[in-house]
Amino acid sequence: MPMTDSRWLESPRRYTGQKTGNALVAWLNGGQKEMLSWSNDRQWKQRMLEELLQDATVVFGRLYKYSTHHDFYVASKGKKSSVRFWDCYERLNKMLLSFTQAPWINLNEFYEKNPIVWSVKDDSPAALVAPQIGWFIELIKQGVILRIRRCQECSKWYFARFNHQQFCGDLCRGKHHAHTETFRENRRKYMREYYQLKKSGKVK
Repeated sequence: MPMTDSRWLESPRRYTGQKTGNALVAWLNGGQKEMLSWSNDRQWKQRMLEELLQDATVVFGRLYKYSTHHDFYVASKGKKSSVRFWDCYERLNKMLLSFTQAPWINLNEFYEKNPIVWSVKDDSPAALVAPQIGWFIELIKQGVILRIRRCQECSKWYFARFNHQQFCGDLCRGKHHAHTETFRENRRKYMREYYQLKKSGKVK
């Protein structure tokens, strides 16, 4: 009889960009050593990364809607809504062009199938936040930068494994839906039915 591996021994499913995204999210949420001292330097790094992410969300959120440059050009021509896109596009490129990067070999990354790592050099204005910039660029290259989002309930950063995901977890999703009129109406209906059943003696 052939041997079969237990499904419990399988490695957890990996999503494209998940490892890099989780690293960036952990830093943005203050989950690393920097959280011990929220200095002006730490606040500057945080603000810089958040501005990059905001601009990238606008730029790539629009670019991914079209399959070719021609389609993008036709859709954007003459639209006032494209003003914000071009502002973000220029600001994002201006910041990215200021990064001076150099390739190097990192032994840890090599065994994660990244033989060459690009590192921001000391003379770049982004050098103080070099690892985070590296994660940001890698997520753009992998096409998953839009998966770095803020929870609509608690505002924490998270990596969305699915496109439709809007909350960092089940708890926040439940809290958010508890405030909606649909949830309240269903709750009122349930309580009315429960009251009638209790009144009739069918439930204790």
